[in-house]
Order: sequence, then C-alpha cells, then structure tokens
Amino acid sequence: MKAPRLVGKDAAWVVLLAAALPAQGELGDRLLAAARAEDHAARLAEVVRGSAIGELMDAMAARREALTQHLGARVVAALESRREELGPCWHDEPGRRRARAAAFAMMPFDWVEHLVHHPEDLADVEAVARGLPTQDADLAGHLRSADADRRRAAAALMKAAVAGERERGHPGVAVLRNLGKDALALRDLGAVLLEQPVSPFVLAPLFDDPDPRIRLRAAVRLRTSLRLAVPAHLWECLRGDPGADALPFAREGGAISDARMQTWLDAIRRGDRPLGVFTIGANGSPQLRRKLAQALIDQVRKVSPPEDGVHYIDPSRPNLDMWQQRAVWQALQLDPSTSVRMLADALNAVDAKRVLPAVQVAASSVEYVPPEVAQHLSPLVLTFLHHPDEAVRLAAANLGSVVLAVGGSAELRQFVVAHALAAARQSMPTLQLGRPSRVVLTDWDALPPGPPTDIDSVLVLAAARVGAQELAPLLVDAFVAAQKPGAVLPAGHEPFLQQCLEGLAPRLDAALADRVWTGLQARLRNPLAGDGPKSPATLVAGLAGSVSAANLPAVVAWIAGQRSLAVFAIEQVAPQLPAARLQVLLDAIGIADSRAQALLRFCPQKLVATWRAGPAHLAMDALFAIADWDWVERQRRAGVLPVDLIAATMAREITTRQPPLSLLVACRDEAVLVDALPSWLAAQPVGADDMPAWQQLAEAKAPVALAAARRLGGGGDAARALATAAVARLCGEHDLAVVRDALGVALELGLDVPGHAAVLERLAHHGDPATSLLCLAVRVRYDGLAADELPPAAALQVLAMSGVDVDIATCERLASPPRDQAVAWLLGSRSTVAVATALTVAASIEPWSESFERTVLGFTTHRDARVRAAAYTTLGQRDAALWACAGIVHEAAFDPEAVVRKVAASLRR
Repeated sequence: MKAPRLVGKDAAWVVLLAAALPAQGELGDRLLAAARAEDHAARLAEVVRGSAIGELMDAMAARREALTQHLGARVVAALESRREELGPCWHDEPGRRRARAAAFAMMPFDWVEHLVHHPEDLADVEAVARGLPTQDADLAGHLRSADADRRRAAAALMKAAVAGERERGHPGVAVLRNLGKDALALRDLGAVLLEQPVSPFVLAPLFDDPDPRIRLRAAVRLRTSLRLAVPAHLWECLRGDPGADALPFAREGGAISDARMQTWLDAIRRGDRPLGVFTIGANGSPQLRRKLAQALIDQVRKVSPPEDGVHYIDPSRPNLDMWQQRAVWQALQLDPSTSVRMLADALNAVDAKRVLPAVQVAASSVEYVPPEVAQHLSPLVLTFLHHPDEAVRLAAANLGSVVLAVGGSAELRQFVVAHALAAARQSMPTLQLGRPSRVVLTDWDALPPGPPTDIDSVLVLAAARVGAQELAPLLVDAFVAAQKPGAVLPAGHEPFLQQCLEGLAPRLDAALADRVWTGLQARLRNPLAGDGPKSPATLVAGLAGSVSAANLPAVVAWIAGQRSLAVFAIEQVAPQLPAARLQVLLDAIGIADSRAQALLRFCPQKLVATWRAGPAHLAMDALFAIADWDWVERQRRAGVLPVDLIAATMAREITTRQPPLSLLVACRDEAVLVDALPSWLAAQPVGADDMPAWQQLAEAKAPVALAAARRLGGGGDAARALATAAVARLCGEHDLAVVRDALGVALELGLDVPGHAAVLERLAHHGDPATSLLCLAVRVRYDGLAADELPPAAALQVLAMSGVDVDIATCERLASPPRDQAVAWLLGSRSTVAVATALTVAASIEPWSESFERTVLGFTTHRDARVRAAAYTTLGQRDAALWACAGIVHEAAFDPEAVVRKVAASLRR
C-alpha cells in the first residue's frame, strides 16, 4: 500500500469526536507538559525520541481537547524527525486508524492525493477529514482541480470536514441566535466574534431559523467571513434589529432609522447602555434626536461623585464614566443650541456633588466637538464660574479653558482674561501646575506635571494660551525671577510659568522676548536642557518668532542642536511664527523629516525654493505631508505654488487622496499626470456647476480627454454630449493609436461614433489582433454583424466589447464546453442582459477558479435587479456542502426588489 504523501503544510488542530481510545495518561501528560515548556523544542524532541510512533499518535488523539492549535503545531513539528514512520503507522495498523483520526488530522498529509490512489481507504480517510478545517488551502485547491478524479476525492473529504465542523459548532452561532435574549458581556462577544474566525459552513443552521432577524445576522456574518462588502440594503435591514448593536461586524455608519433610535431611547430609559448610540451623528428626526440627547444628559446626572473627592478632567480617571463622557459628546453633536440648553437645565441642580461630575464630563467632551458648540457652551461656563461651590467653579474653569481653546464667546474670553490679570497681580507666586495625574514609583521631577488644581492657575494658563498679551509683562517678570540662582519656589510654579509663556512667546514684543531668552541662559547651558518633561525647547522655538535680530542666531543655534525635540517643539508654535522666522528654523534643522515637511504649509515660499533648488522629491514629499489639497489650491490661485510642483506631487501620490477638480484642470496639460488621470477622475463628481471645467478636460490632449470622457459617459445628457464630442474629435486624429483608444471608449460607454465606417477603414491597416477585435466589435454594434460570423475563439470577447445583448442559447453555443475564462469575457459587458446571460451559463461551468467565484459574488451587489437575481440563482446551484459561497443566496430574501426576493423564495434552503 502506498504511504500518504507528506506535502509540508501546517495543518490546524480541530476537535474530533472519535471512537473511545485506550488510556494514554502518562505519555499524553508528558506531551502536553513538553509542548507548554519554555524550551518546548528540546523537551518535545526527548519525548518523541523515547516513544513508539503508535503510542504518540494515541496520546495525541486522547489529548485532542487539551492540545490547542498552537500546542498541536509544536507537537507536529517535533514529529517531523520521524516523518518516515508516519506512513507505516497508517498502513500497518488499519484497525487503529479511526481511533487515531484526530491525530492524523493534525498531520501534514495530502489526504486527497492518498484517496485518489487508494479509494478503498475512503471510510477511514473520511473519519480523518471530519477533523480537517474546511478552510484548508490544499483541500480548496483540489476542489478547483482540472482533474475530475481529484475533484471527486476532494469533494468527499470536504463534505466530511463540513459535517465535522457543523457537529462541533461554534460559540458564535449561539451568540448570533441569542442576541437580544441573553445579556452577553462585551468581553465575551469580542472573544467569540472578533478573535475567533467563524467558518462560513457553521452558519448553515441559522439560515433555517424561523426568526428573520437571526437569518439576517447570519447573512451579514457570512459576507464578512468571506471578506465581501455588505450592501447598503442589508445594513438598513440590520438596523431594525435591536440585538445587532452588539455585533462587532455590524457597527457601521450610514443613515439610522427612527425605529432604531427609539429602541436606544427605550434602552437608556431602562438603564441600559446600547452600543449603537455612539453612531448617531446627524441621523434621525429632530424630535427623536432631542429626546435621545435629553435621555443621555439625564444619565449624566446619575454619575456617582468621586470617592476620593479629587476632581480631574483626565477622562482616564476612574471617577469619570467613559460612557457618560461619550454620551454628552454625542448629545452636543446632535443639536448644539438645544443640547446645551438641556445640559444647562440638567446641571442647574442645588446639590453640587451632582453638578460637579456632569461639568467634568462636559469638559472632557468639548474638545472633540465643533467650534460652534463651544460658542453655545460659553454662557453655561460663565454661569458655573459664579457657582457658590468652589469645586464646581474649578470644574467650570477647566471647562472654560477647553471651550476657549476650541472657540468660545468674546464675553467668556473677556471674563477669563480679567480674572487672570487680577490673579497674576495678587497671587503670582502661588500659581502652579499640579502633581502628575498618575501614580508611579519615581521622582515627581522626572514626570510631566499635571493640570493646575486651583481656579486662578487654570484661568491664567487659559488666558495665556489664547494670547492675552496683557499678561505678558507679569509672566515675564515672574519667569525671569524664577531663573535666578537660589530662588525658592513651589515645585509646580516654574513649569506653570513656562507653559504660560509657551503660548505667548511667538507674540511677545522683542524686549520682553529678549528678557526671557537672557533669563534662560543658565538652564540652556545645561547639557540635558533639551531632555525631560520640563524641556524649554517649545518656549525657545516660540521665542524664535519674537526675539530681536541680535539674539535670533543664538536662539536658532540652540534649536538646531536639539534635533530630537526640534521638530516637535516648532510644531507647537508654528502657526504663530512669522514665515521668515519659521524658514530660518527649518533651514537650521533640515526638512528631511516628514513632520518638518508638514510645517512648510506655514512658509510655502521655502517649499517653492526647495522645489527649484532640488532634490525635487523633498518638495513633493512636503506637499504630500501637508495633506491638504484645498490649501494647495488656495496657494496656486494666489500664485505662490507653481503648477509643475503640484502636478508632479499629484501624479506620484494620486492613489491616496483625490484633489479638487480645479487643480485637475489647472494641471491638465502636464505630461506627468497622464498615467494617474484615469484613477484620479474616477472619484470626481460630474455636476452642472463643474461643466466648464469638464469641458476644458474634454478638449485637452488625448490621454486627458479620454480619461475625462470615461467619467462623463456615466453622467447625464450634458455630460454624455461632452464625452461624445471628445470621442468624435479624437477619432479624427492622425495618430491611429489615439483613434483606436477613442473608439474603444465609445464602445465602452455606448456612445455614437459619427462616420465609424471611415474610422474602421483607417484602422484596417493597423494590423494588431487587439485592434482587429475592436473593429469587429464596432461592426457588431453599429452594423449588425451576426455572432456566427465572428471568429469562434474570440466571439464572446467581441460581443462583450460591443455591449449588445446576448441570449443564453448563443452564449452556450459559443462557449461549448463552458469555460470560466470565456464566460468571464461576457461578464464584463456593458449590457445587463449579456451579463445576466453569462451568469446563467456560469452555473454549468466546472470547476470555478477562485477569481471567477469572486467575480460572480461581486454581481450580487449589482445595481440592476435582474443581474443580482441571475447571480443568486447561479450561486444557489452550487453545492452548499462544498462551497461557502452557496450560502450567500439566503441574503436575497432581504433584497429591496421583488424579482430578487422571488428568486430567493424559489431556492432551497
């Protein structure tokens, strides 16, 4: 008997319900212990060398539940040294095969190859196959083999593997069935649905469930397990399922129905915390949004006061509930003016302990919302800055600092600056930052200080960060005094002054900036001055924008010497630095670093100089690092950035971001864009307001005009008229390659080609096969050339190029016997009738290649219902015990079109 052939694959361990096995406790325990050991390779080698091969196989089978995939792979690797004995273990003891099936399933045998040569072993090999993973690459490869005998053997083993997998089941199936019925922890959901892949075959029982919600969950899960995009109508159906909020694979954006929002509202009123509430955005009716916001804000009032009595804005602190923080943030985004008024009502409580956490949560949420929300919050902050409870006033001060950083009203800024001036004049030495907000076993000076813990310090720092120049002389005096030797100050006072001046430094007058620079000299002479959380690098970078010309070289030299921190430091102050001063800093540190290149948006003149001086890639890297095409367009219109630099950058980085149409038009004649234009134009909208720009593109040189025509051909009447004119113009060009490409675009889009006979006559002398096929396709479309008159080997390709309808009889006649490559040509036709025909004929093709299967699956999301129906019909004829793609037909029952749902009803489950 021929031994099973080793193919070197790393088989995954799967639990197998095999026959009862003799006790192998001692050897099995030794195997497990060796596999788990840190030096597992040496330990396993010792166990494997000292045991009979049959005993090892028995021990592995007996410990099948204890051997994880990881541990099992270690044991299999150790058995590689006894490879030659594995075959005799199968041949010499046929009565033990099924008892050892679980162990044999782990072995790197090509069981399909063995079965082809030894069909008499079918029952034993099927027992082994019940432990094989259905997603085994080798098994799937044999199923697609051109050899019919190999396919039959693979089919028998795959059916056994599917049966075994379905018997074992998967916890994810129970989760999908019980969502909304049982309270499942998110941790368990994550482990089941995210960390453990779900085989498509184990979902089959869910498709027979009487509850349509469960069938829908299974359909969506099947799509994600096959790595297919989920169509919008399935998401829409899923949004009606309240249990789906907990599905990790179903938390997607898009429109949210009022019904779904109502289920969230009901859940919040019951005290639950539905996950989907985080994706509200701007969805739903205004009435429901307001009710939902009110419910969320009411929850904020239930936050328990902190046990330690210490109130931090840091959302990672345990006294802040992250869910409540997200809830306030979401509520503020729903409807700024209404939500803030509701928040004010909710916070207007007598009990300061209840007001306090709500203000804290709001403070930690505001930085993520738009400036207009901060504008609405300003009156609320002013109200609570006058609250009788000091803790509430402190929380409001922190909230006010965040609001001012985002936007805020003039009244709030005026109040904060006035309070800050009074505090700076009366109690400057006591203003300071707090201790680090995290507890570590190290010296406090080695950590960045925490936020201020008193109202005066909070508001002075907030005023400085928004550029209150009135504070500058007071802060500079205090900072210079703090630098003097022997100065005795509170631990957080000097870093507080430094943080204040970091916000003011770029805008100080030269005299004050020079005083700060002079006061820093003692610290800057320290070799470690640039290191640590209290580094003055950001302050010095800011001073580079305001010191006198006499001190500027020394400032720049110090920054250049701190290369590890320089880019970060300059980044903090770059928006406030004069462009000329920023350019001096960038000259000193260089712009090879991408973060430094991004700073060139603040001095585009240096960007242009870099482009002119070379090397060219630095300037292109910089434009890409800036990552803002709108900024690029503004600079182009202002005459700052040259078109050649923009065009070169767009051509190189076109796949990552789509520039605006105005930039495209400006660079339309640049040869460097030719290769990038097709993918670039594909994402551009075709609107009435853009027609003048599109017309310029359609009238450009051949590559640009053809790329524009392809995009215009999918638009309305005006857009198609522009595309037709562009194609007709190019068909009259002298260059026959341009003529051929223009004719191909016309066929692709179904555009009329005036005088096509003369065009064909010119192309008749071109001679290459591709042009000949194109000319035949033109004759089929415009002259009615019959399919039977086409070359048989290329008939379907020509028909697909022509875009004419093709019936089933013609397709079957021309693709006899059916082959996936021949039918795939017709699947690329512009005619939906021809595509539906090709899908119908595809059902009789055997085998399907993997790429052909993915192509057919792609048509289940086609815009035309007839094509989707044909795709589902074809997939429904695949054997569901062999092909996971067959299960996709169950989703057709949820299609919005009746013709597709009718197909689903006729298919067997």
